[in-house]
Amino acid sequence: MKLTVALRLERNLYLEERVKVILLKEVSDLFDGETFLKLGKGMEVELPRWLAKKLVDMNYAKYVKEKGVDETLKEVAKFRFLESKKDDPLPTQLPQDFFKRVREVVDKYKNPVFEGKDVEELAQKLLKVTKIKAQLEELIDLRLMKIISKIINEGEVPVSLRERLTPEEQVIADELEGDISQWKRVVIGE
Repeated sequence: MKLTVALRLERNLYLEERVKVILLKEVSDLFDGETFLKLGKGMEVELPRWLAKKLVDMNYAKYVKEKGVDETLKEVAKFRFLESKKDDPLPTQLPQDFFKRVREVVDKYKNPVFEGKDVEELAQKLLKVTKIKAQLEELIDLRLMKIISKIINEGEVPVSLRERLTPEEQVIADELEGDISQWKRVVIGE
């Protein structure tokens, strides 16, 4: 329960971050959580991520910077490779928003709409999304093994580990630290 709440809070903080979009259509009386905006076609503006996503989904805007399926697959594969080849007992440093960005790309293709799209191109993207998910799962497994090993060996989440974790990993590390410590107390009888 605590884990789920902490992860939802982290996700909500991410959705409140501001991102740049370019308006494809005029939008009036748009509330961004602070003020009402009137935005003209072609304007580049910073909006909360949740609002930018709504506008992009409705074809009212496009992101200024957006990683697609190909770039995301390369990034996930690169980090999985680095993590698997690394002798360091600490995980590789990932961008703080790594898992959230990857999830956005994967979520985009959860329920693909075929209408008006090149079916072959969409099939290729869906195949790449499947590869992203498989590589991401391997990356997470490798990182979790290092996190658990470090917590067991040190009896806590050391600063050196915490500095290399994403916010989602910090949540699970804190939970594991408490659970492992409690489990040992119960089993050993302290």
